[in-house]
Amino acid sequence: MGLALPRAVVVGLLLLLAPRAAGAQLPPVAVAPDARTQQLWDGLVDPCLGARNALVRQGRDPADTSDPVVAVALETAWASTLPVLVEIGVDPGLALQPDALAALVDGELGHPRTYASAEEVLAFLDAVAERGRLAVARDTATRPGQLLLAVIWGDPDRRDAWQFTARYGHLRSAEREAALRAWEARSGGAGAALTRCQ
Repeated sequence: MGLALPRAVVVGLLLLLAPRAAGAQLPPVAVAPDARTQQLWDGLVDPCLGARNALVRQGRDPADTSDPVVAVALETAWASTLPVLVEIGVDPGLALQPDALAALVDGELGHPRTYASAEEVLAFLDAVAERGRLAVARDTATRPGQLLLAVIWGDPDRRDAWQFTARYGHLRSAEREAALRAWEARSGGAGAALTRCQ
């Protein structure tokens, strides 16, 4: 059973994390109960930042892209974060468990998964995010993970990036870049470019 957040806190979080102009700094999540949870949430909103933070927790320099572990972690940051979002969707209370959340993020780092059905994963995350959006619209309490997914999914560029990631995030190097260019040409969106962390 997870913690439900009152409407005022939910609205504050949504306003703080509303989509910003390209290149703008993501604002802090004012309702995070502590700095550690805040850092983890920021890393879920921006998986490139999340991968860098996880590398630091491992004692690695995220700027040292000559380190193969760093290079793989940055190249697969979004794909490694997708299973974390799925776990938050399954257990929305996980968003307020920093030890468990950090362990999950760190365990997935550099190990992207291939899903049997990207469409099912996307539909599941969309449904969880919709529950968060509906709770806000109905002025009812929501679970923190649902709200976090609603905020992440509510940004059209990030949603485009997650759609690309679910389908092609497991690809590496030249294959990944070719898929990214094809995706951008097909979708007309620029969100998938966010998945380039280097």
